[in-house]
Amino acid sequence: MKRLFSFSIMMMVLLSSMAAVYEPSLTSDSEVCVFFEANSTVTDTPKLWVWEGNTDGQAYVGTSWPGPAMTYMGDTPNGNKIYKWTYTGALAMPTGLIFTWNNQGGRVDLSYTNHGYYVMGQLTNIVGAGESTFVPNNNVIYELDLYNFTSAGTLAAAQQRLDYLRDLGVDIIWLMPIHPRGILGHIGSLGSPYAPRDYHAVNSDFGTMADLQSFVAAAHQRGMQVWLDWVANHTAKDNVWITEHRDYYNATLTSPNGYGDVYQLDYSKEATQVAMIEAMEYWIDQADIDGFRCDYISSNTIPTAFWTRAISALKSYKEGKTITILGEGDMANSVPRLLVCGWDYDYAWGFQTALSNNKNNPPGVLTQCKNLVGDLRFIDISRMVYLTNHDQNYNNTMTNQYGANAYAFTVLTFTLYGMPMLYNGQETGYLMSHKLDYFNRTPINWNSVDNKMLNTVKALTALKHSCDALIDNGDRASEVTFLTTGNTNMIAYTRHHNAQTALVVLNLGTSVVNTTVSGLEAGEWKLAIDVENINAGLTAIPVSLSSTQSFSVPAGGYKVYYKGEPAQDLLVGDVNLDGEITIGDLSALISYILSVTPLDNDSMARADINKDGEVTIGDVTALIDILLTH
Repeated sequence: MKRLFSFSIMMMVLLSSMAAVYEPSLTSDSEVCVFFEANSTVTDTPKLWVWEGNTDGQAYVGTSWPGPAMTYMGDTPNGNKIYKWTYTGALAMPTGLIFTWNNQGGRVDLSYTNHGYYVMGQLTNIVGAGESTFVPNNNVIYELDLYNFTSAGTLAAAQQRLDYLRDLGVDIIWLMPIHPRGILGHIGSLGSPYAPRDYHAVNSDFGTMADLQSFVAAAHQRGMQVWLDWVANHTAKDNVWITEHRDYYNATLTSPNGYGDVYQLDYSKEATQVAMIEAMEYWIDQADIDGFRCDYISSNTIPTAFWTRAISALKSYKEGKTITILGEGDMANSVPRLLVCGWDYDYAWGFQTALSNNKNNPPGVLTQCKNLVGDLRFIDISRMVYLTNHDQNYNNTMTNQYGANAYAFTVLTFTLYGMPMLYNGQETGYLMSHKLDYFNRTPINWNSVDNKMLNTVKALTALKHSCDALIDNGDRASEVTFLTTGNTNMIAYTRHHNAQTALVVLNLGTSVVNTTVSGLEAGEWKLAIDVENINAGLTAIPVSLSSTQSFSVPAGGYKVYYKGEPAQDLLVGDVNLDGEITIGDLSALISYILSVTPLDNDSMARADINKDGEVTIGDVTALIDILLTH
């Protein structure tokens, strides 16, 4: 999402000379400022040009806001230079995008750190008037391939597993494309889900519109959203539009990127844009869906203006209905022109690749983690963090991608940043050694379960929803602190939000690490997740930690702690308050039920497992269910 500002905003930037904090100040309500931190080796004074006209980041002509040289303001403690660009007398914000140039014809190829809302050497979000619309969230999203999620491969069969997804801790179900797949030039026995044959139909293999409506309604009843995967760039070669609306396509039918089963749509035509937006709105009307995952948004054939228009139209389409939009892009790094469009979520695409490339290089992982949380280009947009998805797993397993660190990296994706994503079967460890071919039927074997992975994921989703420190608040750089460890194989960091702090300790090496972690907040913590006790799932075991604390973590292992009161009870079922859920809690619950003494409020809250307002045999059944999942 865009963060919107009034012209009088003070951009509170932690830029300093020695120990003092550098605080930018504005002298006029009509003053607009952008701040840069340039590496100490930079010798040229950067300039900034704001161009109007074409908003696709390609051919710019003319400028009404010329780019004066930036003013040198001082140095940071590490010797970097601070520059300020100011435009006074502004009556309106620029309608174009912001570039850095050392002259009107040459781009500055220097690296800058974003301490305002400027993108490092590339396009930035437009700064406008008003307040931020960023929505903090602790969502977990689950990508679901209907053909492979169940043996039947239908919406009705998937609906029967919604309780499983709810209990797993899923907030958002992302359905891979539900449309009929193209037949002409199709890939595999099924064809590609990203070759849609009819934007207004449900694939008959999956069921009917009524089946989709039932699935969405059932998900809503369980507190989960349903998003549709949407392919806007191209259609199947035998899409109904080919015969009914040939004008939506290029004059000469072309296949983008050499894809032999699809034809490119022509977005220079108003009719194409209108038809695509109306097709998306159709599913809000017909099935009450909650959002879209938009495929291949980086296509240079789809103008920036279309996405801005589509997102605005979808979000305002139905009064009282919130529509959320995820773009497949890693925008600031691959398509920065799209940052202005109003997306809710983007991919942390490069981070996934970096983890795979550094699976045996813990210092490299640490560097990538610091880069991820320190990248303020994404301060106004949430990002989806993941280890695998349909693009990864159809030809690769998690073991091949991440080795023994797949478990620790799973902890990383849930605790460091953004919105974690699970691809169906990942939570049971099935994808460690199996590939799901979305061009052919390869149903998941749900009886093949790696309890270490499943218990880890369940504990992580519960902690994500209960620990305020893991809320994505947009301001990641100030909320995550990387700690000093005595061994390069160990990574440790804290994450703080509201009144809670989480501590994560990971051993990415191939042998046990016994070392110290420095920089901790000394005091009482609770151990929430421990690889050596993962069968217990989420715990809340009290521990005392010093500012420099010794840790012993096995190879590929992990420990997660928290301190501060959670937003809600972390451990439903911990009746005897020992920090774990065991048979002892069942005994304590039965004692409560048999007791003739009325329960106080605290005891009642612990014993009312099924939250029906009373303590009965139903709570015993609910607690047994919890015990059986550990």
